[in-house]
Amino acid sequence: MQVGTPEQLVLEPATDYVAEFTRDVSKAKVVAVSSLMKPPQGAPVDSVSANTRIAEAARAFGSHPTLGVTDDTGRVIGRLDRADVADMMLRG
Repeated sequence: MQVGTPEQLVLEPATDYVAEFTRDVSKAKVVAVSSLMKPPQGAPVDSVSANTRIAEAARAFGSHPTLGVTDDTGRVIGRLDRADVADMMLRG
């Protein structure tokens, strides 16, 4: 039916069958931070890797409304907003 990464299957199902098959999969456990990040803004207090799953990143926020997103070398490449994470987690 569809070949792709788990993230692609959950976010972009190609058919109704794939959509139904992945309906109960928690997006926050499959989707990487890189898919939800925005352009960097200011100096982040804390950061997570772009490859981190949303559910894992949610625990890193602490009292800050945003996290920096880093590449494999530790360079800040974006930001992750708590509101966007909460929205994804509430949607399943």
